[in-house]
Amino acid sequence: MILLAFLLAAGTAAPSCSMAQPASCRTTNELMWAKGTESAMQAFFGKAHGDYLMPDTLVWKQAREALGGPPDPPLRLKDGDLLFTACRAHSCPEKGALVVTPSGKIRAAGLLHYFCTPAGCADNARLALFYRDPKDADGLAARAIIGWARGVSGGETPPIARKRLP
Repeated sequence: MILLAFLLAAGTAAPSCSMAQPASCRTTNELMWAKGTESAMQAFFGKAHGDYLMPDTLVWKQAREALGGPPDPPLRLKDGDLLFTACRAHSCPEKGALVVTPSGKIRAAGLLHYFCTPAGCADNARLALFYRDPKDADGLAARAIIGWARGVSGGETPPIARKRLP
């Protein structure tokens, strides 16, 4: 009888966290380490380079860095998409956000970063907002990322640079 109960329970196990099933992920870290996430991020960001967290580095690597530290639980948006956020390990003022559809398509991403030179870094954060589809530039995904950035920036909206990816 116990064996039967175990087998029935095993057959109804919750789906595991993956980019194909992001709603199964309990934290941003789970999503970052899940199957399919790295390739989805590479496809979304393409070969774009930037100076957000590291000089002249592929943006997908910088986004992964920002999303790989202390995580937040995902937030479900009104349209069913999920907002995943985290801060950079050992540098929590730098943060990342990713809006993913329930089927695992990345709609938009954000990097909260600081302008740095060899002399030092600015005191105020900036938000780089990435999207592919023009309707996502000002859509719910972008508004969710901007609202998140405002919330983690003491209620102030940081200067925003919208970046359309090819």
